[in-house]
Amino acid sequence: NFTISGAGGVSLENTVRLTIYEEVKPNKLKKLKSITVKSGTGSIDDLLLYGNHGNAYYLQVEATGYKKAQNAAYEIDITGEVFETNNTDDNWGDAGIQELVAGDPAISDWVGFGDAVDWFKFSLDADAICNLDLQLDVAGAAKMTLYSSDSLYSQVSKLGFTRFNDLDLAAGYYAVQIFSSDMGKGKKNTGYDLDLNIAVA
Repeated sequence: NFTISGAGGVSLENTVRLTIYEEVKPNKLKKLKSITVKSGTGSIDDLLLYGNHGNAYYLQVEATGYKKAQNAAYEIDITGEVFETNNTDDNWGDAGIQELVAGDPAISDWVGFGDAVDWFKFSLDADAICNLDLQLDVAGAAKMTLYSSDSLYSQVSKLGFTRFNDLDLAAGYYAVQIFSSDMGKGKKNTGYDLDLNIAVA
């Protein structure tokens, strides 16, 4: 068994069935993917697995012709990419939410599989013209939404901005949500830099 992985391949000398299971409860397995490969090479690609759930994953290799006394020698190779997720800022009010401060260096983070959403906060002591600059490593892989709030971590209200330059904002508290374009399904993953600039109105 293994605890975390990614895409992998299998090389075989006869027909076998390769199945991947996740242990969702003690002694209870959930089938994730299965392939049958004849003599040669087959693979299960782009399989997304959660590494922070604490669940184990199991590979089952079965000779499909075992009832006919057919055997199969095989080799399995597992490779993958580990996403360094941060889940301390996934919800408004989480303790790990970072504060945007005008003039500070841009904050670098990541959204995608296993970490679909990041929240940030900032406050204005006076009315101001603001710029929120979001730079993505992968174009189109994430989006940004701005919210207002009566106080920090209270209920937020979405503000209908589609552009984030020259925002005319009143004094108060604000929340910024960065989210992957497919909400963490694994096809839209990206690192990003987020920067706040303020000019008092």
